[in-house]
Formats: sequence, C-alpha cells, structure tokens
Amino acid sequence: MTHIVPTFQCRPVRNTAGDTIRPIGLVLHVAQGNGSQFGWFNNPQSQASSNLWAGKAGQREQYVPSDVRAWAQGAGNSQYDSIEPRASTPSR
Repeated sequence: MTHIVPTFQCRPVRNTAGDTIRPIGLVLHVAQGNGSQFGWFNNPQSQASSNLWAGKAGQREQYVPSDVRAWAQGAGNSQYDSIEPRASTPSR
C-alpha cells in the first residue's frame, strides 16, 4: 500500500533513496525558490527529493510516499520523512 498524506496532491518523482522506512517523525527543510518543487525533484541531475512540499499560498504536494526515504534524508536520520515548506519573505 502506498502511503499518501491526505490533502496533499500526489506527484511521484523518480528521485528517491528507495529504502522502505517506518517514519517516526518529520524533518523540516527550507525550499529554495518559489513554486512547486516537482520539476527539480524529478530531475536525476538535481540529486534531490523530499517527501512533501508546502507552498506559501497553501499548495501541498507529495513526491515520495511516506514509507520511502527521500534523498533529503539520505545523509540524515533515515527514520524520518522530510517536508520542504516555502519560507515567508522576511519583513524589513
């Protein structure tokens, strides 16, 4: 059974570590740039992926099932999923 998070649009990418995991938590990373990360995470040359992405305007996409390790956690704790929220622009 594929582990998809409700309310997130499922957009599978080919960049994954491929390892099956039993996640115990979620690690926040910061997305670079604006908009969907799908094109970047689906490009093998990027050598990057995350389980989830959340945009500033409320968009939500899932790229890697929650029971599969994404490349964002490749060197990190392999028991965690990853999410790339788009950080707000700081006030000046």
